[in-house]
Amino acid sequence: MFCLLGGTIKSAEQLRFKTLMMRATRDKTINDFYPISVEKEDLLKRDKSIEDQMVFLVFFQDGPHLRNRVTRVCNSFMGSLFEINQGSIDQQLETSIARKNEVK
Repeated sequence: MFCLLGGTIKSAEQLRFKTLMMRATRDKTINDFYPISVEKEDLLKRDKSIEDQMVFLVFFQDGPHLRNRVTRVCNSFMGSLFEINQGSIDQQLETSIARKNEVK
């Protein structure tokens, strides 16, 4: 069984995150990074903290030892960490889009 963890980190720490994850897990993970895109009307005035944030996804084979290492590396970057259930991603995405459309 595979596991998918996601979260946010600062953009400047992307390379350090990648190398630390590779060293800690002996390159047994797949890491992906995406910039956060937020519309200007959703930003608070003078709040630039979201601009230098990135979303990361870590895909790995689930096991207690590897999960512990991945979680420790992710938590060391002081960002948010979420476990993503692969079967419900599409459903969660559709509901969040529907909520966003209702608010507008």
